[in-house]
Amino acid sequence: MRNVFPVCCSAKRDPERGFATSPSFLVFIGFFLFLLQLFASVVLAQNLVHDGRPSGELEDCCANPLATLEIRILFEGPIPERQYLDMGNHPDGKDKQILSEKMIVGNGGEIQNMVMYLDERRTKVELPKIVMKEKEVSVRAENCRFIPHVFAMQAGQSVAFTNADPVGHNMNLMVFHNNAFSALIPAKSDKLYKLTKPEPVPIPVECNIHPWMRAYAVITDHPYVGISNERGLLQILHLPIGEVTFRMWHENSVRYFDSGMLDGVPTDFQRGRVTFDLKPGINAYTIRIDASKFKK
Repeated sequence: MRNVFPVCCSAKRDPERGFATSPSFLVFIGFFLFLLQLFASVVLAQNLVHDGRPSGELEDCCANPLATLEIRILFEGPIPERQYLDMGNHPDGKDKQILSEKMIVGNGGEIQNMVMYLDERRTKVELPKIVMKEKEVSVRAENCRFIPHVFAMQAGQSVAFTNADPVGHNMNLMVFHNNAFSALIPAKSDKLYKLTKPEPVPIPVECNIHPWMRAYAVITDHPYVGISNERGLLQILHLPIGEVTFRMWHENSVRYFDSGMLDGVPTDFQRGRVTFDLKPGINAYTIRIDASKFKK
């Protein structure tokens, strides 16, 4: 019978072992396993990324080797119980029970909504040129809460506020360097607001009609921002090789994070800053932060 397999997949049977041993066959199998591993790596990387981070693409992806930073943030101490938001006697809060997102810690100590963003003043290595891919960042008001609770964007992008509720919301950004934004957004409508300058700290986003509604916007002039997801994981892509400094922020911190455990080693965070000596490829770390660094 004529061989129906391609030449690269053909093999002769070893009479003693009963298995195909052609070198070309083994090369084919090796290449297939390589593609399978590459696909799995891409899927894992996508699962690590928090939806609130800014997006961008490299202007020249092959000019220099780049680094990826992956960090797991863990809570050291008894796991705090999530509280319900106090909506008082507000008519729109009647019969609603909304869990606060101010402090979310998983059963394994995973801290959600921890922010790490590059400190350009203290980072001396040259940063890759990143072109913004998305012109807008979407924020939705639904069930009288903002989604996402913490989000990142670059100066030059716009935030698209969508009101999915049957009641109106008054969106208010507490900015320092951008034009003030306070706008009534009727039920089932939306509004666009462009931010042209970076802000020095994460900015509160509030609703003046519903005082329990609050989110935070991290507005930078670069895309190097990570926000931890429900597994305490954050990822920052396309970083330069060498010493890179990041600032750490969480809305429920007592002040700035001055210390913690970095891969099991007590570390001084220098007023909320931590420096990594990045190598090409994935740089993975675990940071543990003591319960005393957070408000009760």
